[in-house]
Amino acid sequence: MWLQTWRSAKRHAQPRRRGITPGQCATESAIFWRYASRMSRKNRSATAVVVGGGVVGLFTAWRLLDAGFSVTLLERGQTGQSASWAGGGILSPLPPWGAAESVWNLASVSAAEYPAICELLRDATGLDPQWGMCGMWVSDANDTKSGLLWAQRQGLEVVHSRISAADSKHSGLLLPWVAQVRNPRLLKALVSYLRQRGLCIAEHSPVSHFMAQNGVVRAAVCTKQEQYSADVFVAAAGAWTPALLLKLGWDMPIEPVRGQMILLKPKQRHPGHIVLESDRYLIPRRDGRILVGSTIEHVGFDESITPTAHASLFAFAQRWLADLTTECVEAQWCGLRPGTRDGVPYIQQVPEFTNLWVNSGHYRNGITLAPASARHLVNLITNSPAGHEQPLS
Repeated sequence: MWLQTWRSAKRHAQPRRRGITPGQCATESAIFWRYASRMSRKNRSATAVVVGGGVVGLFTAWRLLDAGFSVTLLERGQTGQSASWAGGGILSPLPPWGAAESVWNLASVSAAEYPAICELLRDATGLDPQWGMCGMWVSDANDTKSGLLWAQRQGLEVVHSRISAADSKHSGLLLPWVAQVRNPRLLKALVSYLRQRGLCIAEHSPVSHFMAQNGVVRAAVCTKQEQYSADVFVAAAGAWTPALLLKLGWDMPIEPVRGQMILLKPKQRHPGHIVLESDRYLIPRRDGRILVGSTIEHVGFDESITPTAHASLFAFAQRWLADLTTECVEAQWCGLRPGTRDGVPYIQQVPEFTNLWVNSGHYRNGITLAPASARHLVNLITNSPAGHEQPLS
C-alpha cells in the first residue's frame, strides 16, 4: 500500500517535460520529499548496504530509506569528503549541450528537485546548503552556436551577452536558470539528516570485497574483516568502485580523473554568475569568495596538489578578475572524479548478480546528477513502474 502511495507522490513530483527549469515543480517536489520521508519510517523489513559515502552514496541511501529499507552505509574514509566535497556544486553539466541526452535528463530532474531538497535539509538540520539560481555565462569558446540550437529545442531561455573581464570584453550565452549549491554544506546537511532518519554509517571501513555465492552477494567484507550482510548491495564508491567489482569478474571502465581547485577572496566582488570558458570556471559564493576550477588530470590515484595547477588556475582567474594578487588565494585542493569514456554513469544491476547494483561514474556531475541517479537506481531495485527506468551505462 505504501509503495503505491509513494509511486503516486513521485508521479506528481516528476518534471512535466525534459529541460525543466529548477523553479518549476518545486511545490510538488517538496511534497514528495517530505511525504516519502515520513512514510518510509513504517514497516521496514528489507536491508541494504551502500558502499561509498559521497553525494551519490548518500542520496542512494536516502532513496532506499524512502523505499522502506533499513540501510547501512560503508565509507572508506570520512563521509561526505573526497570528490563530492572537492567539487564546485554547479547544478548543470559543463556545458549542458555537451552532455549525453541521458545525462541531461538526469540533470534536469535533479535541478528541479534541489530547491525542495535544500529547504528540507535546512529545516531539519539547521544547515543551509545555500542553493541559489545565480545563472551561468558560457563563453563562445564552448560552441555557443550549438548551445543556442540546443536551448531552442529544450525550450530553455538563453541570452546573448557580453561581459567585461580584466583583459577585454567577451561574448557568450547567459543561462539564467543554472543554479549552484555549496557542496560541503550540502554534504554535512545530508549526513546529519540521514542519521536522524536512522541511517547507520560506518566510517573508516573500506570494503575489500563482496562475499558471493551462486550469483547472490551475501556480505560486504571490510579490510578489518567485519562483514555486513543485507538483502541488497549498492556499489557507489566513485573512482574506487571498479576495484570492488573486478573481483567479481566485471572490468568496469571507470578511471580516477584528478581535478584541482583554488579558492579566492578577491578585493572586488564578482558580478554574481558562474563563468565557464572551455574546461575552466569561476563560481561566486555568497560570502564573496570565488572558486576557480578545475584541472582534468589522468594521474591514477595521486591526490596531491601541484604548483603547476595552482599557477594555471590563478592565471585563468586573472583574466577575469581585476586587481587579483597571490595574497587572494586562500586554499588549494583536489578530488578524484570517477570518469567514464562517454561521461555517462553506470546505474544498473551488476551482471550475473541478482542483488548487487552499481551507481557510479558520474565524473564532473556527481552533485549535479545525484538525486535523480538515486531515484533511477532505486526504481530499478524495487521494480517500480513510476519512471519506466532502463539501466544506464
